[in-house]
Amino acid sequence: MRPLEFLTTNELQEIIIEDLKKIKERENLEKELNFTDVVLGSEDGCYIFADSQGYHYIVSERGQKIVNKVTDDLFDIKFWAIYPIVVTISYDFSEEKSQDNDPRLVVFPKQLALLKEIDHNLFKRGEIEQNEIFKNQSNSMKNDLYLIVGIGFTNLSDF
Repeated sequence: MRPLEFLTTNELQEIIIEDLKKIKERENLEKELNFTDVVLGSEDGCYIFADSQGYHYIVSERGQKIVNKVTDDLFDIKFWAIYPIVVTISYDFSEEKSQDNDPRLVVFPKQLALLKEIDHNLFKRGEIEQNEIFKNQSNSMKNDLYLIVGIGFTNLSDF
């Protein structure tokens, strides 16, 4: 069996940055990511790189790896890199827009809208992630969120 061939870290960086440029609301999103191997004592942040084992996604905090994922799937590494940035943008947006007690009523639709700007498959994966969150909510919160994010959600441009 032939070993998998992976993109280089530079090629991976180009692809992810090209996707991030599709988010029009904020510039220089690539500064949120470090496209290099994390070394002990590195600055806090998200590190993405490729090597012979696959694509690595590492979050470092206080010099420790708190998230350490490896995949051979380009889609997975793109989602892992982009989704936390989308979440941050959506919470920033909710602080400006939300009059509601629960910011998720603004945040969740905004996340899906941003993911849809980038790629339909990222949007679908975002829906799956949100559905996992909904499973742990009270029934009344589920109903509110499903109405906004789910079946009746028709106008992403409002977010």
